[in-house]
Amino acid sequence: MVDNGPVPDISNSQLLRALASDTRRAVVRELQDTPLRSLDELASAVANNTNTDLTALDRSRQRLHHCHLPLLEEVGVVVYDTDEGIVEYRGNDTLEAILGALRD
Repeated sequence: MVDNGPVPDISNSQLLRALASDTRRAVVRELQDTPLRSLDELASAVANNTNTDLTALDRSRQRLHHCHLPLLEEVGVVVYDTDEGIVEYRGNDTLEAILGALRD
């Protein structure tokens, strides 16, 4: 199980940085629907939503693992258990408002 711990305060600049990437926005959207996912499930869903060639799924998984999930974890949006390969969405009202505005 993923350790939830306290949710850190997140500045607006950190939130905007977290949402600057199409991939990170897709990760958050996927996790809003299903807050607990394996890395493999998340990589597949994100690849589908970002029109990534599924033959590049392993590369997508590696980019999530090394780049996108650590940044999202750093700002407190997700908890990523690298040993178990589990990602859990923690939610953030401001982030979700920004993401909603980007959809409109």
